[in-house]
Amino acid sequence: MSNTSIYFFPKRRLITPAPATDVLYQIDVTLTEFNLTTEIKSEENTTLAGVYSRSLYSEIDRYSCACVEGENTEDKMRMFVSSVIEGEEFFMTNLDESDRLMTVQLTGRPQRQRASAADVGDFRYSFTVMEVV
Repeated sequence: MSNTSIYFFPKRRLITPAPATDVLYQIDVTLTEFNLTTEIKSEENTTLAGVYSRSLYSEIDRYSCACVEGENTEDKMRMFVSSVIEGEEFFMTNLDESDRLMTVQLTGRPQRQRASAADVGDFRYSFTVMEVV
């Protein structure tokens, strides 16, 4: 049973029948991992008098995600990853707040791993997204 929806514009590795490339395509996935890490870029200073200060430059929320194919085929998952691999923005529901749609970008390198040695055709996909605010 899926717990998250992902919406993206299909651009590469299109499945058959080919979806419209100018209309958001939806895939429902079952996330088995959805971990938040906040990356903070700041500069810390201490004056000669001992007064501490921090200048905050950015605060970026990154979510490490993992899902199993479930109802999606490998072709659909590969179409998704290929369509957003260049940093294209896409949308996904937040697992912690299911009524909130996040605008995100893929960061790093997504991975596809076999679910187990016995499940030759079942894969686990892991990827990291950065929330765009």
